[in-house]
Amino acid sequence: MAQSLLAAALTAISGSTIITHDEYKGQKDNSDTSFYEVDIYQSHMQIGPIPKSSIAKISESNFSKTYDNDVKEIFVKTTSSKKNISIHTLLSCTVKSFKQLIYSHEGILPSVQELKFEKQILKDELTLSQYNIDAYSVIQLNILLREGSKSVGYINSEHLDPGYDYDFTNIVDTQKFYRGKEEYTRPCGWRRISVKVLNKYEYNNTWLGVKSRKSKYDSSPNEWPVSYHATGSINGKSMAKMGYCAIKGKNKSRKGFLNCILGCFCCKLNNKKKIQFEFENGVYTTPDVKLAEQFATRFSYEGETYLVMFQNRVNPNTLIKVDKYWILPKAEDVRTYSICIKKDPYGGKF
Repeated sequence: MAQSLLAAALTAISGSTIITHDEYKGQKDNSDTSFYEVDIYQSHMQIGPIPKSSIAKISESNFSKTYDNDVKEIFVKTTSSKKNISIHTLLSCTVKSFKQLIYSHEGILPSVQELKFEKQILKDELTLSQYNIDAYSVIQLNILLREGSKSVGYINSEHLDPGYDYDFTNIVDTQKFYRGKEEYTRPCGWRRISVKVLNKYEYNNTWLGVKSRKSKYDSSPNEWPVSYHATGSINGKSMAKMGYCAIKGKNKSRKGFLNCILGCFCCKLNNKKKIQFEFENGVYTTPDVKLAEQFATRFSYEGETYLVMFQNRVNPNTLIKVDKYWILPKAEDVRTYSICIKKDPYGGKF
């Protein structure tokens, strides 16, 4: 049941058909279908832009002065998906980087992506603006597969670790937990499906905190803290878009203080050092499980409505905190180690 439930969740997130490993083994000889292995480690991550005014130590040549520096919503249409993919990015983004954003959303490798806009094939080295792509433009994505075939993703069961699955459905924590020296809110009320990560990365699993923990409540030396990531939206805004707005709002508050002649007390409380980034795009996550739940994707399985979100460890050396959002510069700084699913308490009604 766990894998079929997960397949339904990933289908809802990607908008494309995802099947279980057992289903794949029964269909893999079908000549009308091209199968690809779903990357459950990174394909769901939504990478979003950083406000230009908050970027430090970056070459001015990376931006065109004539381009709109604000984030825009671009739609990507595929022949295999029932819905358009929504991606928020800067118009100064190169086509090559945009393909990477598509990969982060959908798990479609850049090498098999062909992008077209107004019947013109987009070249990797050019920017979206150079093709007159603007907010709400629709880019056609063709997946370079065998002629006449359809694309279906499958879950590799070797990437799951059922021995570490955990059911938090009826658990209520009364004490605080810590991971990576940060407070850790466990996903109480959720069922956790574990992803196989032991010995997958370097540092001898230190990042996962498998050794030297004094108690289940304490951090382990040099482990990475826990965050959550979800691919849905709140009032049409993704986690990346909301985090983007949080950065702009934070730095705007500081600017307001600097312009305040009276230097009022409330402004002094908000007078924190301007938040600056040394990267143009980042992965937006949150340690707040309740906030993540608001962004969770809804999906249907066997007549009932569920929510899905991802649980990660994040690199403390590259982590930047803005309010309830944690931003990391690269997908490699965010390591998914479980997928959390629960029944929608509202039954899917809004």
